[in-house]
Amino acid sequence: MLGGQPALLASDTFLVVGCPFIVALVPSPCITVTWTAPATQVQVNGQPPLLQTSVGLCNSALGAPQGMALVTGAQTKVMAQ
Repeated sequence: MLGGQPALLASDTFLVVGCPFIVALVPSPCITVTWTAPATQVQVNGQPPLLQTSVGLCNSALGAPQGMALVTGAQTKVMAQ
């Protein structure tokens, strides 16, 4: 937990909303996010956490890239025990 909230991990799944992409007049909304640049020196439950600098690539059901997702409102300091 970070600040009482679960840490965001590169392996987490998210519901994508507000992505009205249309390809060739066919709705092609974002349904998945693949994250790049998670932490490399820290793990949470064996998984790398996302950082404020992590960027996600939103993909359609066919795997077509639809745009970027960004981490916002991130906690900036953590102490490990």
